[in-house]
Amino acid sequence: MLTAQPQHLDTRYPASHCNIFATLLDLMGVPPEQRAHPYAPSLLTAHAHNALPRRYFHGDLRGRWHAQWLPFD
Repeated sequence: MLTAQPQHLDTRYPASHCNIFATLLDLMGVPPEQRAHPYAPSLLTAHAHNALPRRYFHGDLRGRWHAQWLPFD
């Protein structure tokens, strides 16, 4: 059973798969201070004005050719 939902969800936040785990922890009621790592923001608390630029990794993890982080948006 889910607990109370937030009054306002910011649908302008550029979500990604990184936000899923923290959102699930929020839905299960796990307080942020009991989490082992600082995860990406939960979609229940994220706001568009706090969003960081999204990037993706392009290249070879073994170093056979130049690898780089490129802008996603």
